[in-house]
Amino acid sequence: MIEYLMTEPARLLNIIDRSKAPIAAFNLGLAVCLNEAARQRLGILDNGSVQLTTNACPILHPDPKDQGRILQAGQYTLSIKPSLEFIKKHRRTTFDFLGLPIKSALLDIGDALKEHNYLDNEPALEFFRHIRNGIAHGNRFNIKSLTRTAKFKNLTIDLPLHGTKVLPDWEGGGFLHLGDCLELIDTVRNEVVRFYE
Repeated sequence: MIEYLMTEPARLLNIIDRSKAPIAAFNLGLAVCLNEAARQRLGILDNGSVQLTTNACPILHPDPKDQGRILQAGQYTLSIKPSLEFIKKHRRTTFDFLGLPIKSALLDIGDALKEHNYLDNEPALEFFRHIRNGIAHGNRFNIKSLTRTAKFKNLTIDLPLHGTKVLPDWEGGGFLHLGDCLELIDTVRNEVVRFYE
């Protein structure tokens, strides 16, 4: 369904539901990148590249009567080899990479919930708000005060967490693990359904 035709509950649920697909795809892709045999079986050449469209440098139509009309979007060529070399050299950072799509999902869902004032600020939604805020502040909790209970499963967010890591990185630590984030997203989805019933 086209998003602008959706009801607000349906739009929120769509944002939540579509957030998981890139997480799975990214993690599968990273696994392939780290496995040379898998890259060879799939025909992914280490000296290949990925083409990404750009808006900044389009190719304009050469015909004077179509002057100014875009013939083709510009392209940025991302060479695969330097990326693979970086991953091989810095294997510990692979763990950081695994969190990127989850962080993105948390930010997207949080932005959508913010438009609705986090609905009724149930403890799980308040918990999610603090997690999203911490991700936006460099993966560190930024808790100035607590006015509502922020609880998810057996975890509670309180003032001593200020400045600590939200998610683990290659050095370890972190309040939540990546799987916890996916369970939290499921819980938020259930809260949205409950709120709009």
